[in-house]
Amino acid sequence: MKVLWFAKQKIPALIVSIGLILFCLLIFLATFVNLADKGKTNWYTTQWVIVGEDKYPIESLNPNVKLPEINSLLIQAGFIQWMGISFLIFSILPAFWILKDYHMTRSIRTIMRLPVSPTWYYLDKLLPALLGIAFYWIIQLLMLYVMVNHYMGLYPKELRPSDAYITMWKSFPINLLYPFYDPVRLPAALTFTILIPAVVILSVFAVKSGMRGIISGIIAGGGILTAIIYFLELPVSFWLTPLMTITVFLTGIWHINKIKIT
Repeated sequence: MKVLWFAKQKIPALIVSIGLILFCLLIFLATFVNLADKGKTNWYTTQWVIVGEDKYPIESLNPNVKLPEINSLLIQAGFIQWMGISFLIFSILPAFWILKDYHMTRSIRTIMRLPVSPTWYYLDKLLPALLGIAFYWIIQLLMLYVMVNHYMGLYPKELRPSDAYITMWKSFPINLLYPFYDPVRLPAALTFTILIPAVVILSVFAVKSGMRGIISGIIAGGGILTAIIYFLELPVSFWLTPLMTITVFLTGIWHINKIKIT
């Protein structure tokens, strides 16, 4: 029963965080729609043909007029900023929960006296954060489909781009979270979403362990560097991100089981 009570304490914070993220995504969608609509123009030109004393209008497509590329609009709408805010919220939550436990007991070690293993305590902080990130990933994906359909709907059928989806999936910054065009990047993208909250948890453990947490602190720093490398789309990130995510995850479990946390 204590274990269930312990887990239920996270539900209010998760609900508030998910509600905030949903609000941010709605702003993202509304901003994109507004920017796309501003680029809407008259796709046709009218030429008048004179036949005797009569004039006849002839409409023809204007191939020189086009909307901005969809990825340009997504960047302007704040894809990167909202992604950063979302990850920040769900990465701070584990630290908040740990520090709340620390404030209540004056020692995280006191938490270990509960009828649960230290490993469970670690997972109890990591998994809810990953659940929140998964919610953000799925809802934003659905919104991206809505955005593309709206974007393509602004074109007349004769000029409607057939490669809008391909352009979106293969280009920065959408390919950071949705590398559908290049599945080789998928393991790195999935582990990147795990790496961020795992680094935060390990950093808190390292700080609360003082000198005993130096190794964990160094590994957490390596995780932050790896996240930056992934964001910069450097080729090394394809294998480095999964490797460092596993390292940070296992180090967190090792730390809470073997290193004294004061």
